[in-house]
Amino acid sequence: MNSLKSILKPETPSPAAVRFLAFVFLLLLLPSGVMAQKKTASQYLADYQQYLKEGKMEQAAATMRVAVKLYPDNRNCQYELGVVSYYLGLYDEAKEAYLATIAIDSNYAEAYNSLAVIANRKQLYNEAISWCQKALALNPKMAGAYVNLGLAYSSVKRIEDARKAYLQAIELDSTSAVAYADLGNLYCNQGQYSQGIKYLKRAVQLNPDYGTAYYALGLAYDRSDLPDDAIAYFKKALAVNPKLITIYNDMGMTQAKTGDYPAAIKSFKQSTNVAPKYVDAYYNAGLAYYELHKYDSAAVWFKRATLIDESHVQSYYSLGIVYYRLGKKDDAVNYYQKAIKLNPKHATALNAIAYIKYENRDYEEAISYFKKAAEASPKYIEPHIGLGNTYLQLARYTDAIAAYNDVIKINPKRADAYYNIGVAYYYMADDKKAAEWFRRCLEVDPTYTDAETNLRILQQE
Repeated sequence: MNSLKSILKPETPSPAAVRFLAFVFLLLLLPSGVMAQKKTASQYLADYQQYLKEGKMEQAAATMRVAVKLYPDNRNCQYELGVVSYYLGLYDEAKEAYLATIAIDSNYAEAYNSLAVIANRKQLYNEAISWCQKALALNPKMAGAYVNLGLAYSSVKRIEDARKAYLQAIELDSTSAVAYADLGNLYCNQGQYSQGIKYLKRAVQLNPDYGTAYYALGLAYDRSDLPDDAIAYFKKALAVNPKLITIYNDMGMTQAKTGDYPAAIKSFKQSTNVAPKYVDAYYNAGLAYYELHKYDSAAVWFKRATLIDESHVQSYYSLGIVYYRLGKKDDAVNYYQKAIKLNPKHATALNAIAYIKYENRDYEEAISYFKKAAEASPKYIEPHIGLGNTYLQLARYTDAIAAYNDVIKINPKRADAYYNIGVAYYYMADDKKAAEWFRRCLEVDPTYTDAETNLRILQQE
């Protein structure tokens, strides 16, 4: 029988066991990951492509960042890092990756073209032209480079060069919806809407999901005074991409042109839902309510516009108009003053205050504001008329005649100015000149009955 001591006595390990334990011990001493085999660049690219398919753009970018650290001289890894960085809006990182691609392979035309895309995005159009030219020198059949070249040329007003570039892109790739769309936009921007519409329609035929092309068609039909067609294409654009920020607003403006203000208001409100900071939609909703004579609602939307943009001059001016319509003249003046504070040359706001002062019989203040309005916009006729009317009220007839003559210089067809000069001469007891100006008024407007009546009275006298 074994004793407790003999049972607890350790056994001597065999030589094989000693070697195995030594191997395990060495493994424990090795840094973590040494046993893992290093991925190849191709494996990283495969992982990257899988992330792209799954829509995992951040993971795709992270994968390429690791890949270029391990394989800094791999052209494809550098280029794909540029691609995914551009997609994520990391334009500087994308540019750096494309430049690294070129450093590895100076004949890689796609990288030059991609640099042109970034330059166009940053509005560095001459730089974009240079990159496109380098890409095309390496690959004259690169349709995409011609598209980017066309965009750059059009942006620097080299319209004919842009047109030729787009047509070359189409010749090289007749399925390029982007080339057709950009050429269509080029024609539309030149006011050639029928030509523009032709190319834009071809773009959506090639790509039925081309939301911005439908949008451009809507704008083209709107500019062609075909609002029903415009609205139809705006709706197609929204069906493809309901998050296009400005489209609801533009559709609302087209609906307002047709007088369908309720539909316009609905579109403007949808625009604010998609883009809560889009101030134009709030402002346009206010205008639509104003056209419906719903002044309180108009004021609400104009005020919302000013909350988003405290420098939105037209909203303050429009609030002045609304409160004037509501009979709240003090509030109207307050909002007109806010518009003037932001734009001291706001002639219509200055003129509006002048008329309120005139209505309140504060004639000297009215004259001051009319003069400021006329100075702010010398060709703006209303303050000159206001000055003439105010001077007539003050019996300052010579000044009134001078103001009305300024009106005639701006617009020789303003019959009321001729008539009022006649009135001024009448009050100055110069019946001969009064009759002369009443006749001149009738020459401009034979239906001006007050001038005809006054002339008859003077002839009877």
